[in-house]
Amino acid sequence: NNGNKIISKAEMESINLGGVDWLGRPFRKNFSVGKGMARPIWIGIQIPKEASGTYTGTFTLKPVKPVKADNYYLPATNFGVELQISGEVLEDSGDGDTWRLSRLRWLNSTMGLENTIIPPYTPLERDGNVIRLLQREIEFGDTGMLSSVKSNNHQILARPVEFVVKQDSEKLSWENGQHRIVKENDAVIKQEWSATNGTFDMFVESITEFDGSISTMVTLRAKKSVDVSDIALELPIHKEFAKYMMGLGREGGYSVGDWEWKWNPDQGGNFIWLGDTEAGFLLKLEFTQDVWYYSCPRHVGLTMPDSWGNNGKGGCCLKSQGDEMLARAYSGERHLDKGDEIKYRFLILVTPFKSINPKHWQWRYAKKSGLHTLEPLEHQEEHHCAIAHLHHGDLSLNPWINYPLDHIDAIKDYIEKLKENGFYGLDIYYTVRELSNHTPEIWALRSLGDEIYTTNEVALYDDKGGWSSKPGGGDSWLQEHLVTGYTPAWAHRFADGQVCASIGTQGLSRWHNYYVRGMDLMMKKTGVDGLYIDGVGYDRQIMKRIARVMAANSADYRIKMHSGNNYTYMDWKNNVLGGYCEHLPFITDLWIGEGFDYDKPADYWLVEISGIPFGLTSEMLEYGNGGNPWRGMLYGMYGRFHDSAPYLWKFWDSFGIEDAEMIGYWDAKCPVKTGRNDVLATVYRNKDKSLIAIASWSKELIHCSLEIDWDSLRLDSSKARLKALSLKNYQEEAVFRLEEFIPVKPSGGWLLVVDEN
Repeated sequence: NNGNKIISKAEMESINLGGVDWLGRPFRKNFSVGKGMARPIWIGIQIPKEASGTYTGTFTLKPVKPVKADNYYLPATNFGVELQISGEVLEDSGDGDTWRLSRLRWLNSTMGLENTIIPPYTPLERDGNVIRLLQREIEFGDTGMLSSVKSNNHQILARPVEFVVKQDSEKLSWENGQHRIVKENDAVIKQEWSATNGTFDMFVESITEFDGSISTMVTLRAKKSVDVSDIALELPIHKEFAKYMMGLGREGGYSVGDWEWKWNPDQGGNFIWLGDTEAGFLLKLEFTQDVWYYSCPRHVGLTMPDSWGNNGKGGCCLKSQGDEMLARAYSGERHLDKGDEIKYRFLILVTPFKSINPKHWQWRYAKKSGLHTLEPLEHQEEHHCAIAHLHHGDLSLNPWINYPLDHIDAIKDYIEKLKENGFYGLDIYYTVRELSNHTPEIWALRSLGDEIYTTNEVALYDDKGGWSSKPGGGDSWLQEHLVTGYTPAWAHRFADGQVCASIGTQGLSRWHNYYVRGMDLMMKKTGVDGLYIDGVGYDRQIMKRIARVMAANSADYRIKMHSGNNYTYMDWKNNVLGGYCEHLPFITDLWIGEGFDYDKPADYWLVEISGIPFGLTSEMLEYGNGGNPWRGMLYGMYGRFHDSAPYLWKFWDSFGIEDAEMIGYWDAKCPVKTGRNDVLATVYRNKDKSLIAIASWSKELIHCSLEIDWDSLRLDSSKARLKALSLKNYQEEAVFRLEEFIPVKPSGGWLLVVDEN
């Protein structure tokens, strides 16, 4: 206090004693100190704007309960504190000055947790048991399982979903109990159901969100001692909407008739996606505790869920039967005593999440950007690129991995210079998973033990391959300053001898609260409108918060997700777009990615790379040649590292591709067909002309003819011509007669304009 002026204890907090987690849930922490040991307590004080002068006060430190040591009880201890307050009021509470550490209060931020809709999504509409959302509709049955799922007016389910409990191979029937709406607003509808029989009580909690996510927790409580032969979830899909699949340890592509998967703590793949570009369905089997990993359960200290895994008895199988494809997640036989409870948690996502944004044709990235290799800005305009990419490791702009916040002024100036030279945006590398040792808050975070920093294994890679980093070791700075209680992650050594030696972080923690606030500050202070994520180090709830904050700052925000191939990498068997499917509703575009094989078949491209079944588009990444631009054009993709990119962009503009309707080779209504399985065609239909993208998977020169539906193209075949314009590093100029066989080079292709001129 200062006379009659008081700074209330409500304005003070200690991050060591508790706070709010990444979902806004309050918690308290036990703070213990071993005999002869020392631990810091960090205390933040929010200074009222009207405060000035000298304030004095007292902090009291006392055990939570009486503690006896050396034959006497530890007493409460008072510490006098004096604050000298002067100078101008800092409107941002000091957040603009890294050295103040005022941002530590962000650890308890709830920004982005509001129940608001993020464009392009629409408010949820409920009519009884039916919930409608963007392009989709779902209906619940009497026990809380889905009875109907529609996407783009297509019914996906062949029959209702069932949660099955078997005794002696016989399904138990249920007597329906209560149903109630727990929470309902534009963004979330939370419901609860109960059911019973002579053996079990069943409680179902379901949370439907505006993006098409349905999270479910089923709790079974035994009413008597019982042996069950199986507990399972059965999802029967119409076979016509199970054309493609990925997950359960299988690479993406065409569906197989039957497939079997078992839990493996060294692999991911605990999900199955079945669908096509019009309608699809992802089931993810989850741990009951909140956890996020992008690799395998072992990296977060887990093996398998007690429920689904059941000590290795559980798994998931895919079975083709008649007109349906049945996905069955089972847990096998087990014994339960009276009163025992077991929880089964799963996530269902209905795809595609949204329509493809035509703006993606304008999201063109400079070939060389960041790391001071950006070509002279005045030369980029003639290449028709629009967005720069700022990686970490740029010593003057973004040197420290996942902590760009102490270079805000430099980034702001850089963005202004970009816009002066014809760019309209910048994507900045800023994510979570590891955190630089240059983070100013490192010692405060260190005082939280393993709340922020992890001591589990961390996956690393370089041009020689991948490996798991164990706790301890790493760069000499980490060994000398941290000594123990950390796991080293990415390290970058600069030419001047400086090192960014990062530390692995938890998949979910209060650091994600800080991260969300950090993105908000970056957008407000620098004008950055794009976020580049190199893999995702958090779950869909954090991704949703980031998107909500970015949308509030810029209607044209971008979140580009890049990932290497987590399926082949260290044999994780974790398909990228399946493993990150819960994030895809909030991603705007993709960059796929190191380790992907661009020589694999077209169905692999569609499912694993293109993003199209989820309402997204992608770029190709191949450092050697930038990928295959002919195959890429079948999916609306380019490779920024391919030498054809700037000439493709210029051609897109002259054709007006942003206004064209894309009709892929996978669509039965595609108006151009080649008559071959190894040479495919996608059409971009414009008002008075169309563009035909042709690409080959053949290893030999192919001569193919085109079967064209002229009515669909809205062109007169007697007047039409097929023209290949000259595109550097892509194709030479040519004109083809309609009846002529078109030569297609091995792994090559064409872009043919067809019009009546």
